[in-house]
Parts: sequence; C-alpha cells; structure tokens
Amino acid sequence: FVCGISSVYAELMESLRKSLLMRMPRKLMQWLVARNSQRHEDFGDSSYLLEPNLKEGNGGLRDYHTVRWLAAIAYGLKETRDLEYLGCLSHYEYNELMDALGFIWSVRNQLHAVAGRKCDQLYFAYQSQVAEAMGFCEAHGQSAVERFLSHLHAHMTFIKQQLLLLLYELGFEQSGRKKLSSRKMDDLPGLHLYKGRLSFDSPEMIMNQPEMLIRIFEASASLKVPLSREAFRLVREFRHLVDDRFRRRPEVRKAFENILLSPAPTF
Repeated sequence: FVCGISSVYAELMESLRKSLLMRMPRKLMQWLVARNSQRHEDFGDSSYLLEPNLKEGNGGLRDYHTVRWLAAIAYGLKETRDLEYLGCLSHYEYNELMDALGFIWSVRNQLHAVAGRKCDQLYFAYQSQVAEAMGFCEAHGQSAVERFLSHLHAHMTFIKQQLLLLLYELGFEQSGRKKLSSRKMDDLPGLHLYKGRLSFDSPEMIMNQPEMLIRIFEASASLKVPLSREAFRLVREFRHLVDDRFRRRPEVRKAFENILLSPAPTF
C-alpha cells in the first residue's frame, strides 16, 4: 500500500484497521493465503522459471504485498521498516528485502520500456535488451542474460522464502503437506525438527562440522521439509566456512549430488 503523510490518509488507514482488519483478522488472512495459493498455481514459481512473471508469480511483487498485508493484520505493521522493528526480519534480511525489491522494480520498469507497454512477463524476446539496460555484460563464461537471470532469480527466491516463513509463523501450513512432529532425528545427527521445520542443534556444532551447512539442505530435499528462519540465518552467518577445502570434501560432494537428484520441493 502507498504511504502518505496527510491527515486524510492517516484517518483512512485507522478507519480501515478498526472496521476491517481488527474485526475479522483470521478470516482476512485466510482469504489472502487462498488467493496467494491460486495466484502461484496460475503463474508458477517465478524464482526459477525461464520467463518469470515479475508481479504475479511466486517470488514476485505480489508476494511482497502479501507479506505486508499479512503483517499489517497480524502485527499492526504500518511501514515496511516495521518488519525489522517487529522482529519479523533481521537487519540483514530487511536490507536484502529492499535490495530485492529495488532490483525487481528496476527490471519491471526496463521491461515496460523495452516492450513499449505494460508487461510483467519477462519473455525471451526482451531479456537481452533488459539485461543490457540493467548493465549486465558477458563475464566469467556467462552471457549477460545468464548473469542477469541469476541475479533476478536469487532476489525472487529471497522474497518467496520470506513469504513462506511468515505463512508458517502465522500457522498456515501448505495444504497437502504431511505434518511432522517435533523430534530428534537419529539418522541425521546435528539436526532436529521443530514444529515441522528443520533446525541445527547448535551454532557451535556448525563450527565443528561445517559439512552440516549442506547436509541440512540434503535433509530438506529428502524429507520435503523446509528450513526454519533461524536455520536460514545460521547458514548465512557461517557461509564463510564454504571454501575450496569444504567443496573438495567427498561427503559434501555426495550431499550436493543427492540434492540435485531429489525431486523439486513443493513448499
């Protein structure tokens, strides 16, 4: 939603909160989640599609809007910055969200200019021109379009993950996905399930066994269970442990192969 400083805007938002958001919060959130699921079904997962929809697809701008509306209903969010102040996002995650939004908005503006009309689907015919307009060029054996799409998909994946994590934290499990009870997993030492999400037993364990940074993704792919928000944060904080020595380890290579061979997750 658009923010303003006028008294008219403030009165309108306060009236909206009292007459609608506060009266039927759960019903409104259920409606948003249902529409969100239908939209993803219609437009697909834009975080990896070759012709992503920047607005309606999974990982697109509508996912960001859904995050804001859900947070407004559940936590009283007024500004995007409140996602950090309310503890929904860390300082790093908030900055990453702003970077992702800025990039996708810029891509969408360039796409409109190249297409000469409103166009949210990044068709093959426009990708080279948009990549050039965004300043991408061939480097390190990759074409400008490949480098451009890699950046775009990374940003869209981040937005998709933030929506999924918020849905989980608000109690909205994906329909059809088997719920797993919280338990220690004897066959996966160092990891545990908490409310259906994979987590590390401790940060210290990662320091002693850096290979856990990839094994948690191997377990996620095998069990079809997403990572917890804290697990994502720990992976990011300890990513400096992923060096050439780490990549050469046989167990790391094997885990990576298992991830590639696993069917695509649906969460």
